[in-house]
Amino acid sequence: MSDSSRLNTEDSDKEFSLAEQALENERQLLASELAQLREEERQLSVAHSLAKLAYRKSHPADFSFLDMSKSEDRKRVLLEAESRFESFIEGTVVPSYKVDKSGRITYGNKALSGYLGYSREELLAGGLSEDQITPRSCYLIDAEHIKDLSSNLISRVWESERITANGKKMAVGVTLRLLDEESADRVVFLLDLQEIRQLEDELKQRQTLFSALVQEMPHIVFVSNSKGCMRQFNERFYELTGVVPSADNGFAWRDAIHEADLEKWDKLWHKAVASNSSFSGEFRINASDGEYYWHIVRALPLVNPLVGQVDGLLKITIENAVTSEAFDDEASVGSGLWVGTATDIDRRKRLMEEVLESAHAFQSLADQIPQIVWTAGPDGRVDFFSNRWFDFSGLTREHRVGLDFALFMHPDDRKEYMSRWRHCVKTGEAFEADVRLKARKNALADPDVYVKFLARAVALRNYRGGIAQWVGTWTSID
Repeated sequence: MSDSSRLNTEDSDKEFSLAEQALENERQLLASELAQLREEERQLSVAHSLAKLAYRKSHPADFSFLDMSKSEDRKRVLLEAESRFESFIEGTVVPSYKVDKSGRITYGNKALSGYLGYSREELLAGGLSEDQITPRSCYLIDAEHIKDLSSNLISRVWESERITANGKKMAVGVTLRLLDEESADRVVFLLDLQEIRQLEDELKQRQTLFSALVQEMPHIVFVSNSKGCMRQFNERFYELTGVVPSADNGFAWRDAIHEADLEKWDKLWHKAVASNSSFSGEFRINASDGEYYWHIVRALPLVNPLVGQVDGLLKITIENAVTSEAFDDEASVGSGLWVGTATDIDRRKRLMEEVLESAHAFQSLADQIPQIVWTAGPDGRVDFFSNRWFDFSGLTREHRVGLDFALFMHPDDRKEYMSRWRHCVKTGEAFEADVRLKARKNALADPDVYVKFLARAVALRNYRGGIAQWVGTWTSID
């Protein structure tokens, strides 16, 4: 590039930069003038308001007998409030805007600008309309509330939505204030309900999840008040008993409980109510086949429920003859409600009874055998002796068993016996050994009298082939 061409380019760039700077200076000057004009407008508005207030103070009016249905009285109130409103709305933290009769937004405060994301220039220029910031789904309900201003200066509060500059819908509470009767200008005040709406949505989702969960649970799930009036969360109680939900007045469970268990239920329930504590017990419930099945019933008190939590719980219970009024006294104080479950333990209960019967039968049989009968766990520790051992050794049943029986062996036999026993416990082989056991002391016996026994034991195996238990005997061979 020649020197003359380079100089021409540099001159053009310099002229362009100077032109840009001039435009920037002019923009800043206009912005400064606009800010100054706005400040002057604000000061005039405040001065105007103060002048009106001063005039009203020097010319007091009696508003005690104003009738808002009369046009003249409404005008007097509007005139009185106008001066105070103009200075108040700009400084309030409540998002607010002014709308004319056509729906055009003529003013929006700083709080509204921050809330909806529109600049102050957009809110003050008059280019926005209320239709632009209101979803179509809210038009009708908003229009109905605007009609309130025909007979009242201030509307009722209602829930609606507004649209931000980036298109997001915000849940809001809306209140209207009439400014001028003739022009129908009004001010709209917004209350942010977004967080509350989100909490409501979360609560609904959790209630739906809880409802779906309890419907699939195999347990009976219920809520009860302190009087024992119940509502069911799922169908399990009705499926078990055959009771029709519409015939359940909240006390159908009392007819289902075994008569012999009611006294126990009432005693435990009154104790839980008196101390506002948990409830737990085992009871028999009559099924539709006429049989009684054991259930373990547990309930916990609802402590410090959240606002609406009680109503939310009752809404997802099964429809029956119990009215929500039956719970009103409890809900009003936020306590006196229990949420509980009833779990079928009939098979376990009957199995335990069979095990106990079997244990008693084994004990009786062992006591009839002339040998000392004993059992041990898979690890070789003795967990049972027949009564003949206690008669022989002088020990009581309170004395722990385990491997302490080795202390009664003759010192010369102990090592060999225990070595064989450990080997059999490890391999599962049948056990056999001779051993001398020390008899209990008495007035006629020598303190170190030992009796010779033949010890035998076999392993009982479970369905997997593992050792479940050892059964053994000590037979006297002296």
